[in-house]
Amino acid sequence: MIRLFIGIKMNHQDIFKKYQQELQIILPESKINWTSEENFHITLKFLGDVKSYFVNSIKMVLEHITGNCPAFELISDRIGYFGKDSSPKVIWYGFKENQMISSLQNHIASSLERLGFDIEEKRFYPHITLARIKYLKELEEFKEFITGNKIRKIVMRVEDIQLYKSILTQSGPEYTILENFILNKN
Repeated sequence: MIRLFIGIKMNHQDIFKKYQQELQIILPESKINWTSEENFHITLKFLGDVKSYFVNSIKMVLEHITGNCPAFELISDRIGYFGKDSSPKVIWYGFKENQMISSLQNHIASSLERLGFDIEEKRFYPHITLARIKYLKELEEFKEFITGNKIRKIVMRVEDIQLYKSILTQSGPEYTILENFILNKN
């Protein structure tokens, strides 16, 4: 078995790292696992543990999809969190939803459903996980940061997607790109 997901590798790591540093300053007593900059990505589809003989079928599906999907742009939106207001669990940096990324994500999910993978019930929202919160002591400071933060606008051109292998370790996940799939340039 191999743990896999499909994602978009992110550029502009310096911007995401700067937000992490700002948060670290206002949350010194909280227990937070920060995403390492080499792991910044947008997850398009989490596949979980997959039998190795499925990998080539997944690659063929992705090759077909990306050959028919043009490159597109993502525009930064805001910083937010998943979880309850009283107990946030994940801090994320989000991008505006647009027809291109939504269509790509839906096409991947529906194509892989035919191979037996589940379709997630959650609505897709393109984001990068900045951190996972274990314990948040400075809740009010955190909420002020989230609501008062003016995001630095970035426009990112997406020209490819990646099939990642994920290994969970004591120090956090380690991601390896198994294959890169170029979007149609026409």
